[in-house]
Amino acid sequence: MKNYSLKAGLVVLAALAVAACGQGVRIDGTIADAPQTQILVRQLNSKAPMDTITTGPQGQLSYKIEVAEGQPEFIYLYKGDKKLASFLVEKGEKVRFTADTLGNYSVEGSEGSRLLFEVERDFAAVNRSLQGLLDAGAPAKDLTKAYIDYYHNAAKFALVNCKSLAVVPLLHGNLGGSLPVFSQSTDALLFRAVCDSLKTVYPASKYVKALEKETRERENMLELRNRMNEATQSDFPELSLPGMDGKPVSLNGLFAAGAASVAKGDMPSAAPAKAVLVHFWDASVAAQKMFNLDVLKPLYEKWHSRGFEIYSVCLTPDKVLWASVVKNQELPWVNVNDGRGARSLSASLYNIVELPSSVLVAPGTVSRISGTAGLEKELARLLR
Repeated sequence: MKNYSLKAGLVVLAALAVAACGQGVRIDGTIADAPQTQILVRQLNSKAPMDTITTGPQGQLSYKIEVAEGQPEFIYLYKGDKKLASFLVEKGEKVRFTADTLGNYSVEGSEGSRLLFEVERDFAAVNRSLQGLLDAGAPAKDLTKAYIDYYHNAAKFALVNCKSLAVVPLLHGNLGGSLPVFSQSTDALLFRAVCDSLKTVYPASKYVKALEKETRERENMLELRNRMNEATQSDFPELSLPGMDGKPVSLNGLFAAGAASVAKGDMPSAAPAKAVLVHFWDASVAAQKMFNLDVLKPLYEKWHSRGFEIYSVCLTPDKVLWASVVKNQELPWVNVNDGRGARSLSASLYNIVELPSSVLVAPGTVSRISGTAGLEKELARLLR
């Protein structure tokens, strides 16, 4: 019985050992012309080496690293400042490579590493091409064509291989060390497509989380650019934010017949707004709530029948609190919620630096308001 228990225990230990071995990644290879040489092991974006290995008499090298399930890792081998080989490895992979001290290498046993090799090969090729054109004094149109060709090919590669982390360094490539490949605001669409695909495969990856953050920042910049373009067309930046019923309300639309009444849930009116006060405020601040009752309501009651409307933008993230204040104060104008606080693009578009703040907009004019008297004077001019 004891012998059976011991045997069973050994079997269990052996199974655990095999499982433990499968947790990591093994990288084996040879670096030509590098016997007994110190090789640095780095990760993507690491400032310091994670390890140092000494090659064997024939330049042979063997390295093991733990890689968590669903969290592929970028591993790079360096001799001094020279990168010799690159790998994108997943748990359980056994990678084989050959390399030399000039940076030439080949790899097998890892699909991610194969794709990363293609990314780096093509990136190095376009850099050499651009440098050759510069050295030859080629005209700008030739440089532009080389860049555009690479841009299109890189974007296609990213979309075709959008479920591989190999596209992460591709998206962040800088030609010549200083020209980002993907620097246009519309590249946010490519980043979003890739990011959403990667999240379905590697939701826990730190690289995917970082890409999600950057993608959101790029989307914000694209939205800002689009709104600035709209501002050029309509004389003031367009806003379209959720109202009390959650549906977006267009600021531009208030100048169309009946839009303001529809936005407030009233019976449609035939009269469009002639002037709109875009008012930014915080529903959590008592003084700003009183401002609604003491200042805005009397103004609204006096001028609304002559074409005056208020587009009230609350920046309070707590939408329940905002809705409660609007209902309790019975605010009769258009109420919308941005909810992004200090990060509000709406406030940025109107250069709002403190709350409460208001801007009076009308077709062909945007006016900064200084006090109630100044507002009334401007309304008297616009609503004659």
